Amino acid sequence: MKRLIFPILVIFVGFTGVASSQNWNPSDAEIAKVEASIKLDQLPYWKISKLPSLTGYERYYAGSTLNGEKVIFGELVFPFDSKSKPSVHIVARKSGFPVIMDGSCAIVNLVYSVKGQKIVSIQCNGRA
Repeated sequence: MKRLIFPILVIFVGFTGVASSQNWNPSDAEIAKVEASIKLDQLPYWKISKLPSLTGYERYYAGSTLNGEKVIFGELVFPFDSKSKPSVHIVARKSGFPVIMDGSCAIVNLVYSVKGQKIVSIQCNGRA
């Protein structure tokens, strides 16, 4: 029984330690830099879909590390409820983003390098 408990404890401690050290909350200034870098007209589907301006999307952001580098994950979601005014949401983890499997450019995902101060990946969701 002792042989089984130690590996499970090591895995649990390692997992919780990694998870808590990887996530951080981006500041308003960092979010402003991300949003200044977003060029929606450069997305691959932009000619097919009429995209709203950036402020036309609900914007979700979460800070994390990727390969040891601080990054900000972002998800832009076109609000299908015309009554609400889109805004910025900073969440603790990327798992706090809405889960939407398709939607084309109504859903845009991005990764921003804090050190490089640039977007390293931006893409629309797929289409069903």
